[in-house]
Amino acid sequence: MLLTFGLEMRYIKRSRPAPELPVTIHWVSGSRGSGPGQFDAPIGLAAHPSGEIYVADLGNGRVQRLSADGTFLDLWPATGGGGTSLSQASDVAVGAAGEVYALDAGGNIYVLDPGGLLRPVVSLAGLQAYSPRGIVVDAARGRFYVADTGHGLILVLGMDGSLIDTWRGGSDETSHFEEPWGLGVDGEGNVFVAEAASSRIRKLSPQGEMLAEWRTKGPLADLAVGPDDRVYVTWADRAGLWVYDGRGKTVGQVLEPLAARALGATRGVAVVAPGEVVMGTESSIVRLSVEFPE
Repeated sequence: MLLTFGLEMRYIKRSRPAPELPVTIHWVSGSRGSGPGQFDAPIGLAAHPSGEIYVADLGNGRVQRLSADGTFLDLWPATGGGGTSLSQASDVAVGAAGEVYALDAGGNIYVLDPGGLLRPVVSLAGLQAYSPRGIVVDAARGRFYVADTGHGLILVLGMDGSLIDTWRGGSDETSHFEEPWGLGVDGEGNVFVAEAASSRIRKLSPQGEMLAEWRTKGPLADLAVGPDDRVYVTWADRAGLWVYDGRGKTVGQVLEPLAARALGATRGVAVVAPGEVVMGTESSIVRLSVEFPE
């Protein structure tokens, strides 16, 4: 259905029943706890070009690094020295040169340096961000997108932390996103936003213009966009993965294999390669490959 508001045009869609997609589960890593390689609410993930996986382990207030086969390698603790803190580690993202950024919901963006060191690169205090939960890097445009979840905003920042723009989810000052959480960027620079409170996904142009939106059937946990521009979504109330194309058409879902393993509700998600993803559950990380219909 096409709705028109003044000069603004956008498509509002509802997701259709999704077919179950065949998958191969390669490994499940971790268990509940606070030791190395254990997790408590891993809500943000990032896949590094090296094949390594970075995990924002919120409940333990840290970021962990895993090998491509799920083996624990390293961690950045809650306190990194010099007053730095990841006590509310909420998301991770990879930059153009392979640098890894960690978002702390307390209001800072850090680079993860070797040896467990946290190097602050952006402070969100001056922007009065409240409980930011999502971050993604648009390497082609040299931008951070940050989900200011508490205020219902998307902050567009330069890599030096300068504010480029603030997106409100509408054309007036009272508009806002409904708990924006997961963020992704496709090959054309379009930005996808998962709204936890409304179970809605929005697609915006690099200039913040609304291109499309669609609703899902459950509370959203995270979102990632693959190099094939497919959109991968997790829900917060069950173990599952949902896949859409870039315009909101349902491609399929993965429910049965995850439910059979009793892994608990899914959290963060990241795309390793087309059709290959890593996901956080309540206390573990899962790597799987998805087979898509011709």
